[in-house]
Amino acid sequence: MAYLGASRAAGDFGLQLIEVQSTSESDYLPNLHTLARRGYCAVIVAVGFLMADAVKKVADEYPDQLFAIIDGYVPDKLNALSVLFKEPGGSVLAGALAGMGPTTRAARRWA
Repeated sequence: MAYLGASRAAGDFGLQLIEVQSTSESDYLPNLHTLARRGYCAVIVAVGFLMADAVKKVADEYPDQLFAIIDGYVPDKLNALSVLFKEPGGSVLAGALAGMGPTTRAARRWA
């Protein structure tokens, strides 16, 4: 979902999107360092609470680089924005969709 949103924003605002996927937690720091060191990203967005420690560390090392972390918390950093969601929100939506069941008009079309 993060990639879909980033792709749409890139298209809507004429931005270049650079995607880097980590294959393991040990990739977080090197990947963030590489992006920050290059210096051509307006903002580096990390997705997931597991990346919080890596973002904290790299944000300290590159104070002029902007960072954002989705679903993670990086406190007391002027160059890092934490984007958090209320946890029940997604569950409520999933429950509502599940509760609609196969009797809804949209579900009948797919059946």
